[in-house]
Amino acid sequence: MKNNKLTEIEATILRTCLNYNDRESQLDDNFSNGGIEEFEAALPDLNRNQIGAHMTNLIKRGYITEPDPESRGIVWISEDGVNAIFDHLEANA
Repeated sequence: MKNNKLTEIEATILRTCLNYNDRESQLDDNFSNGGIEEFEAALPDLNRNQIGAHMTNLIKRGYITEPDPESRGIVWISEDGVNAIFDHLEANA
C-alpha cells in the first residue's frame, strides 16, 4: 500500500504546481508544473538545499518528475501527485 501522507512542506510544493482548485480539472491538465524559484517563494523559511531534499522525496514517491535541466529546474506533477495533494487538502479541510 502506498503512503500518500504528505508533510506540510511537501503539500506546499505540490500545491504550488496546481493550476486548478478541483481534482477533476487538475487531472485533465497535462502542463501543471513548478520550479525552484516558485517553491522558494512559497517556503521562505527554507533554503534551496532544504527544498531540494523535499523535492527528492516527492520524486522518489512518483509525485513529481525529475527537474528538467533545459527548463531551469521545472518539475511536473504526476497523476499520483495530484491525487495525493487533493487527498491531503480534503483530509485537512
